[in-house]
Amino acid sequence: MAGLNGAANGSGVSYINAKNGARSNGCHVHLNGKSEKAAASAQNGTCHAEVKLGDLVADKLYSAQYAAAAPLGQPWFSTLDMLKRCSLVVLLFYRCLLTQPVSFATFAWKYNKLWFGPVAGPLLVMLLPYWPLVSSAIELGKRFNGAFNPFAKSDDWKLAGPGRIWFVPPPSLLASLLWDCLLALQNYTGHYVLCKTDDVAIMHTWYDSVCVKEYWNKMLDSGGARRPLQLGHWDGKALIEDGPGIGFGRSDLVCKLSDSYLGIGDRVYKRGGDFSTHAEVQTALAADAEYSGRAAVLAELVKPSTTVTA
Repeated sequence: MAGLNGAANGSGVSYINAKNGARSNGCHVHLNGKSEKAAASAQNGTCHAEVKLGDLVADKLYSAQYAAAAPLGQPWFSTLDMLKRCSLVVLLFYRCLLTQPVSFATFAWKYNKLWFGPVAGPLLVMLLPYWPLVSSAIELGKRFNGAFNPFAKSDDWKLAGPGRIWFVPPPSLLASLLWDCLLALQNYTGHYVLCKTDDVAIMHTWYDSVCVKEYWNKMLDSGGARRPLQLGHWDGKALIEDGPGIGFGRSDLVCKLSDSYLGIGDRVYKRGGDFSTHAEVQTALAADAEYSGRAAVLAELVKPSTTVTA
């Protein structure tokens, strides 16, 4: 089915063809109960679309996450919960190793050389069948060294930046030890699932050398991924329109600096209030000192639909 790209005004979701990016101009799909037909006036006629509620979710995966609960009534991130999480990652690790041994070993060779050096890295590849244990031993060794070595560095990149919220360990000592082991193994296995053997992708597990949205948007588009419809880009001085252009649709507009992250520097322009035309957006960005000489991408501001529920 066609992709879905955000509510234009909170009353529905825009309808996009995921295969080629074509869009039914002005067509919005409204859902009530199981399904209902929706029609809206489009720029070049009228479009109709029918979507079942079940089409918007990945059935079993969605249900599993929606109904997720910590084991045996324990709180999230308890010791028992951490044991369950670790076991799931271990199962995924061995599934990858058994079903894609050559690819996984190639990834391990590249990843280990990057993270553990040109000597230790390749040697550790030989321990790949035992990697969950090896990885856990390394992490526990780091914890032991940090606790008892007065000369050990106390800085931790995971907790140093604005993304630290994703890495705060559980308060329990045992649960926090399991947490350290979990992070290391899930990063290792997850990076393989995401990167496979791609050199550029593996490099970015260590250092973000390509930090512009244009590159990653191109990667998403080449893989047929869904992302907010891009309506233009800013070259530091002028606004250039992309696709159907700034005047398309009813959504508000979000402008994101190409080399920024976590929403830093974002500008949101309300359609019909802050702008109505290309020239008004051009004027606003030209007067913005933070955008002077810096590239940016402009896309529809995707909002959650108020009519789609579980």
